[in-house]
Amino acid sequence: MSKRGSLMFLGVLLALLLPALFQIVWPFLTAFLLASILAIVLNPLNRRLVKRIQRPGWATLATTLATVVALGLLLGFVGLALTRELATTYETLNQRSLEEGGWPALATHSADRMVDAVAAYIPLDKAAIREQLLDALSLVTVYLRDNLGSAVGSLTTVIFTALLTTIFLYYLLLRGEVWLRWLSLFTPLDQDVTASLMLTVKNSVIANVNGVFAVVLAQGISLSLGFWFVGLRSPVLWG
Repeated sequence: MSKRGSLMFLGVLLALLLPALFQIVWPFLTAFLLASILAIVLNPLNRRLVKRIQRPGWATLATTLATVVALGLLLGFVGLALTRELATTYETLNQRSLEEGGWPALATHSADRMVDAVAAYIPLDKAAIREQLLDALSLVTVYLRDNLGSAVGSLTTVIFTALLTTIFLYYLLLRGEVWLRWLSLFTPLDQDVTASLMLTVKNSVIANVNGVFAVVLAQGISLSLGFWFVGLRSPVLWG
């Protein structure tokens, strides 16, 4: 009776503390979810590396650092390339806007050229296409104006999230399987059912990650072809 009363007291206390615990965990949730997804995808590679060098800690550290370096180099390369391209594009557009009488005139003339290019292959109403393009350009301008400051201000949050993701990824790769086995002991389901559910979650995450990469690749190719079609410079980079 004493043990049951203690468990009931602890259960009620935990229920009362859940809102506070949730507020504490919330800032770390994004980093933990990202690290969990990466850990599920990278776990087979990490296991092979552990078997090869027979040192789990060093193998996991190598996997984590290789992942961080690869993603960092990819994002850094894309960021530098886009920054350089944006600077060149802005200088070119600024010069053209001076030649054509300002930014509004440049936007109007650019929209007319895109409308002519599309209408040459597709029989559509030029006036309707031109109006939609101008509306889209206006929306993009407003969006960039409203979100540029917040994007710069969120850089610290991005760095902090990346650091936490790296730390979580290391420990999830190193101890994740042990933690899952420990967690399965406390579930009310049969062990075979629990193992089947965990396998289903793992396969679903891997399938979704592969699907995301496939969709991103298809979108990039489609955008590159569209940008090349309308004559935008560096279509492959923008795509």
